Amino acid sequence: MDRVLIGRFLFRYRGFVPVPFLVSLLLLSEKPWALSSPRWLWIGALVTLLGEALRFLVAGFAKGKTSGRGSSLEADFIVRYGLYSYVRNPLYLGNYLLFLGFLLFSRNLLLLVVGTILFALYYSLIVRAEEDFLLSRFPEVYEEYLERVPRFFPALLNKPLEKAPLYSPLQALFREKDTLFQWILLFFLFQRRRLENFTGTHLLFLLSLVGVWALLSLLKKRFRLRSPG
Repeated sequence: MDRVLIGRFLFRYRGFVPVPFLVSLLLLSEKPWALSSPRWLWIGALVTLLGEALRFLVAGFAKGKTSGRGSSLEADFIVRYGLYSYVRNPLYLGNYLLFLGFLLFSRNLLLLVVGTILFALYYSLIVRAEEDFLLSRFPEVYEEYLERVPRFFPALLNKPLEKAPLYSPLQALFREKDTLFQWILLFFLFQRRRLENFTGTHLLFLLSLVGVWALLSLLKKRFRLRSPG
């Protein structure tokens, strides 16, 4: 099957495809091949925070249609400002750091190796489909962009290609609320497997987490902000 068609399929269902692997992370963490030192828990948490910080830096600038959270590929323009001046897929790079943090958090070497390989294959197919779409829609502009900016490894010495719009931390928070909720919940579930009892404190944490997410959802509707991919 054509890799572009596979990539389009994975893009369309990208919210569901990773679920089986995330479930396996919960089930297989700390099984054979586990890293014994607890410092990997902190390293994993820091890597995950770095990934989310990267997504925050992108989300506060995002505007217009640039694939979005929809099920089909769409774009009104090529984003070349901000982090997009240094790497073509900063959101996916942030996603990998989030994912890598959980792989480290599981402390399972087998999952670390297999997960990295599957992630690279998964996103390489999605990116191939996105690039095919953008080349057909913006042939000259995107061809030049491809030559100047690398796909995944940031070119830190690049100069900004365009002046970035005003950054909005509030917009970034609204747009990243779902991602934050999901990853904090996953961290809690990882920790819950190591706890002998489910206490009232844990229940209060879960209820507070859901409450904050619901409040942000209501505020987002009020401010009429849309979420990116």
